Amino acid sequence: MAKAESFRHALLSQVCLLPKSSQALGQLVGEVHTQNAWRKVISLMKSFAMAKPRLNDLSSRQARHLSIAQLLHRVVTPPSVKSTAPSDVHLWKPNDVQTRGTSATDLFEAQVFRFLVRYQRELELREVHRFKNQLIDGALVLANGTRVALEVKYQLGWDTACRSNWQIEWFLRRYQREGNRYRYGLVIFGAFSGDWKRPRHGRAAGWDHWYQGHTGLHGRPIRISLVQFAKGNLLPYPRTAS
Repeated sequence: MAKAESFRHALLSQVCLLPKSSQALGQLVGEVHTQNAWRKVISLMKSFAMAKPRLNDLSSRQARHLSIAQLLHRVVTPPSVKSTAPSDVHLWKPNDVQTRGTSATDLFEAQVFRFLVRYQRELELREVHRFKNQLIDGALVLANGTRVALEVKYQLGWDTACRSNWQIEWFLRRYQREGNRYRYGLVIFGAFSGDWKRPRHGRAAGWDHWYQGHTGLHGRPIRISLVQFAKGNLLPYPRTAS
């Protein structure tokens, strides 16, 4: 027993729990059972290992904050990003349309272009073009030579409608020489999504949302129309409930 007490005294002294006085050790041994003392030592040692120092927040207090005006007037020159060269494929027959992926969006886009090429004469189209790396999906040339910017969306909601407007507008800005030749935009979609597919006045609410806020571009005399590709046909704005 004396050897055990001596060993406990040495261990407790190493972890700074007891003074080096043997009298203090005797008082502790007399009050606490041997097993409970060991549990207490182990628990305290674990707490020492898990203890974390306080974070010094002096650096954050001394940090100088930039004013909003400084942030707004800061000039940022990002490095140039090398983009893949754009391509323009003139489609002559349905077999010219290649599926660019396996997703539902990719399959729907290929289906739309095959339809446009297959019924090109009936749709009174002179040319059907499919783009790559040009922000929009393609272009149509009407029988009278009018060019139409084309964007295809598998599902259409508020966010994808805004994206369609942005894509067409930036295409016209980036390719100004080509953009000046466009007078119309056309978005072909498969189905509405989110709140836009809710019924309203006998039709999906997306139709009204589109023609109330997405048909034009700021400062450009171009009208963007919306049609749905469903049941093997292009369906315009429904006048009455279907």
